[in-house]
Amino acid sequence: MRSLAKLWKRFLILVLFILPCGLHAATIQFSIPYYSVGIIHDIKTGQAIGSGFLLDDIHYTVTAWHVVVDERTKRERKIVFIPVKGVGANETPPPLQVSPYRLYPDSDIAVMRVEGKNFAKESLVRGDTLSLRAGDMIGYGGFDVRKTSPGQTTFTVSGHRITDVLEIGNHRFLEIRGIAIPGFSGGPVFGGGKQVVGIILQGRPRPDVDGRVRFYAATVDRIPMFLSAPK
Repeated sequence: MRSLAKLWKRFLILVLFILPCGLHAATIQFSIPYYSVGIIHDIKTGQAIGSGFLLDDIHYTVTAWHVVVDERTKRERKIVFIPVKGVGANETPPPLQVSPYRLYPDSDIAVMRVEGKNFAKESLVRGDTLSLRAGDMIGYGGFDVRKTSPGQTTFTVSGHRITDVLEIGNHRFLEIRGIAIPGFSGGPVFGGGKQVVGIILQGRPRPDVDGRVRFYAATVDRIPMFLSAPK
């Protein structure tokens, strides 16, 4: 755990991002409150395995179910959430122990309860997803787990346009072509400001000819309003 506590020193995130999209002049602006996004770390293996973010309340973090549960063995991993410090933040955020609060294997969503003190003052908020269309610009972020060294693991932020909106049953998914890489699972998709409009769940293993990867995010309405759920 001591080595994990040092990871924050190499994390860097800007409070405000202004990202261009392709050859167009359009930009998207969004802000990420201090400590509201982070990396999911497997305690047993010591490896970074995914991304996560605080939603609705600072005491809960959301990620992908397949990050929390080993798909091969179906066993829950013991994990910690390591928040990004953020430029201008004063406190040193420790790795946060998290425990399962609500697991939704059919939706590939996991809601985890944060144990102990959390330096975060605010969480990300849910955005409007009903108006999302192909061609709309979004931002997204996650961690590159291919770089397993603590000093090399970084949070990457990008902006691209939605290539398609898929309707599957009662759920909507966003198809995006961008730079998502292993470790982005569970990462947030931003619609502007502090609003999250989706959560990254899966991507294709091989990039297209232009180097971009086609990946998919569930719209945020697929994440249950867990604070109103019976305990």
